[in-house]
Amino acid sequence: MKVREAIKLIEEDGWYLERTKGDHRQYKHPSKRGLVTISGHLNDE
Repeated sequence: MKVREAIKLIEEDGWYLERTKGDHRQYKHPSKRGLVTISGHLNDE
C-alpha cells in the first residue's frame, strides 16, 4: 500500500494531521484515543 493510499483511508475515517516531523506524519482522531503515525514519502510503498 502506498503512503498516499494509507493517508486517504485514515482521513476518510475522520483522522486529521496533528503534526509532522521529517517524513513522519501523526494523525489524531476527535473521539478515538491515540495517534496514528505514517512514515515515508507520499509516493513510497
